[in-house]
Amino acid sequence: MRQPIVLLCVVTLGCGASSVDRVDDILALSADTARGADLFSEHCARCHGEDGAGGSFPDIRGLDPETVIRNMLAGPSSMPEFGDLPDADIADIAAHVDAL
Repeated sequence: MRQPIVLLCVVTLGCGASSVDRVDDILALSADTARGADLFSEHCARCHGEDGAGGSFPDIRGLDPETVIRNMLAGPSSMPEFGDLPDADIADIAAHVDAL
């Protein structure tokens, strides 16, 4: 009976580590801010506004790229997750937000 519990712990710990690794991998990419602006319009502006000021959703201006990436992967609060986007797209969006 203990083996499944140990296995579950190992799987859970492994998932957490890969999430951290993915954030680091995305941060290491060379980002395209102009492309990020287009992707932001497509995926983010509906809630956060074209300028990132948010309106009834959080103002994301001034967020650092790591926070943007973590939020996109985890989908905090009522925000949906965007972890299914390619890493390059997430890096580009984070670079655009950093430039707002």
